[in-house]
Amino acid sequence: MSGRHGKKSKGLQKQGATARTDEVQLNADAPQAEPEHDRSQLIKQRKIGAIFSKPLHQGSALSNVALWSLFVTSIVAVVYIFQLRAMRESNRINREALVSVQRAFLYVDEFQMFIERNADDPTKINGFTLYPRVKNSGTTPALDATDWVNIKTLDKPITPSFTFPDLDSRGNVISVKQQLTPGFFPPQSVETLAVPLGISARIAQDVNAGKAYVYLYGWIRYRDVFKETEPHVSMFCIQIKELRQVAAIGGNPASTTLVTNTCSEHNCVDKQCEKGEQAKAN
Repeated sequence: MSGRHGKKSKGLQKQGATARTDEVQLNADAPQAEPEHDRSQLIKQRKIGAIFSKPLHQGSALSNVALWSLFVTSIVAVVYIFQLRAMRESNRINREALVSVQRAFLYVDEFQMFIERNADDPTKINGFTLYPRVKNSGTTPALDATDWVNIKTLDKPITPSFTFPDLDSRGNVISVKQQLTPGFFPPQSVETLAVPLGISARIAQDVNAGKAYVYLYGWIRYRDVFKETEPHVSMFCIQIKELRQVAAIGGNPASTTLVTNTCSEHNCVDKQCEKGEQAKAN
């Protein structure tokens, strides 16, 4: 159709073409939509990343908990070790205190003296016999007790080099450790040993005049009743200084008093006696 109406239709077509061109241009400028399969792949990757990242965080937390648990356990173990040591030390001290108070303790507390008078003339004295008396001051028995007592007469005082040897009845040096029968001392007991030590009247006169020096010395070895304790030893030594005559008073007969002095050596107990033990061993 020609004329005004035909031209108008052609113009409208041209305008429509222009609109479509603008629409295409606008669509080109707009962001392109992701294809459907790409979106699914992206979602899947994100899910996989979340799966792998979650255990890593949980593992780190568990690792921290384990470290703290180990630290606390170590502290508790150290505290327990110190407490255990303190408890053992306390038990050791208490046991030693108990043993030191209740264990047997043997020592020679005195020498009993008997006057040997002449059978034909009782006014004359032939000599003196001494017997050592041993006391257990502990509250428990003394076991496997052995002892040896010596008497030694010298013309001068003993010196630090004197070794206090064990002697037989004739004054000869002997080894007696294998010849003795162990004995038993009850708690708080006092027993006189059947070991006569004789001093003649002549030696007694020399002692009183300062011309002779008589020494009584020896040792006692024993065990206490407590387990895992060391054997015990008591060593002793006294010097007879004087045999003093006591005149008869009233109805009491005349008697003789024994005056003694403790030696500077060979009076000890247990570990204090190591020097004496070494001297005997040599």
